[in-house]
Amino acid sequence: MSEQLLSTKPPCLAPNCGTISGNRGLCASCYRTASYLVKEGKVTWDILEARGKALPRRKAGGLSTRAQWFLDGLGDSDSQALGDSFDSTTKDRLKQST
Repeated sequence: MSEQLLSTKPPCLAPNCGTISGNRGLCASCYRTASYLVKEGKVTWDILEARGKALPRRKAGGLSTRAQWFLDGLGDSDSQALGDSFDSTTKDRLKQST
């Protein structure tokens, strides 16, 4: 990744972390920790969001800007060429991106 792209991303929400954020405003390491705590039932994402310790989840089914870039310009002929290699949800996303 270019340094310019990295510099536009905000830092992780966790104090004293300073690493570039990703999912839910947390770096990969902090996200894994939070996800583990949620999975273990020690906290919920709703509580973490309410306390400013995580951002809300991206809209369900939403594609990242990078993923959208890869799909831009793909049309019906592309999805037909793919045949049955993708499930119906992926095929629908391909059609919607054009």
